[in-house]
Amino acid sequence: MWRYILKRLFWLLVIILCVGVLIFSIMYFVPGDPVQILLSGESYTQEYYLEVKHSLGLDKGYFAQLGDYLYQTFIKFDFGTSYTSKVPVMQAIMERLPRTFLLGLFSILISAGIGIPLGVSAGLHRNGFQDQGLLIFAMIFISIPQFWLGLELMLLFSVKLHWLPTSGCATALAWIMPVICNSIGGIAMNARQSRAAVLETVRADFVTTARAKGVAEQKVIWKHMMPNALIPVINAVGNSFANMISGTVVIENLFAFPGIGQYVLNSMGSRDYPAIRACVLLLATFAAVVNLIVDLIYAHLDPRIKAQYIAYGARKKSRGGLAKS
Repeated sequence: MWRYILKRLFWLLVIILCVGVLIFSIMYFVPGDPVQILLSGESYTQEYYLEVKHSLGLDKGYFAQLGDYLYQTFIKFDFGTSYTSKVPVMQAIMERLPRTFLLGLFSILISAGIGIPLGVSAGLHRNGFQDQGLLIFAMIFISIPQFWLGLELMLLFSVKLHWLPTSGCATALAWIMPVICNSIGGIAMNARQSRAAVLETVRADFVTTARAKGVAEQKVIWKHMMPNALIPVINAVGNSFANMISGTVVIENLFAFPGIGQYVLNSMGSRDYPAIRACVLLLATFAAVVNLIVDLIYAHLDPRIKAQYIAYGARKKSRGGLAKS
């Protein structure tokens, strides 16, 4: 099992490094000059323009800038200073990160807490009204764009009813619409995944055997069926959490929610390279870490993966013993 963990940790580091190189390359080759955007609205000479460009390190070649970026980011753990606000990027991120994390956490709790029971109920009552209603619900809410749903919620609860504020996060009421908008698609996805897992497990041989032995139906469901059915659901919930955190750009900008998503989109408008690179790298790292944790939980719960790596370790030891002999 330790070999599996070390292997996944190694690939996690490789993925983070590749994401860093990729986002740097995209921002380097994308058209536009951040210095001109930074100096827009004021008159400046060519000498001053070159001086600002040199101070930001943008007068170097691609490989020189890439080397500086990789050294500062992965060796010194310094994301640099924002071009526009002159505030260290890490400081700005740390101010906004708790809000984005809580938004994603509340959303995944709601989506899993509602979606999984709905999917389990639909799977246990296949072709019943619960199943048919779930299929219609999932089809509708998976297809609805987040920004359209957010606008409709604002029109109803803010403009018409005046119940909820349209922006900010200062009060608990201000969190309601962003959380609903961010979790509604997850509810539908978790419900569909849970339903499919239950339907697959219902037809499994060990369930049929338990029923043939006369085991009570409730015991068959909760002791034999559900522990196995929820294994793939854990993977889906973990991926949903990562997607909710990474996908808060639309939600946070729609509701003027001061989190990482709003920060990165504002930075894109001003070509604030350090802020963009740091935010994208942070979100990618979070998604990779969540996937790693989910895979480790999955490997712990699934005996097939355990057996695979135990057998692999035994073969390695036997080969080593044969080589010594």
